[in-house]
Amino acid sequence: MPDRICPENRAYVKWIEKNETFSEEETQLLRAGLTEDALPGATREKLERMGLIRFFGLNKCLEMFSRKLTILL
Repeated sequence: MPDRICPENRAYVKWIEKNETFSEEETQLLRAGLTEDALPGATREKLERMGLIRFFGLNKCLEMFSRKLTILL
């Protein structure tokens, strides 16, 4: 995988230690625009392991997921 990463992003390769997957339920919750209080603990842990909360902050991360998933789905 590292040979397929943009040189600008090489510093971030090790942020994600393994691929994370979201269940259909989690995907729908993220798409719906969760608030921090409504975010299930297991989903928050996945976002933390992926480094997204550290990089974007929780509220921005949830906003981004809602927006992007709505576009994709």
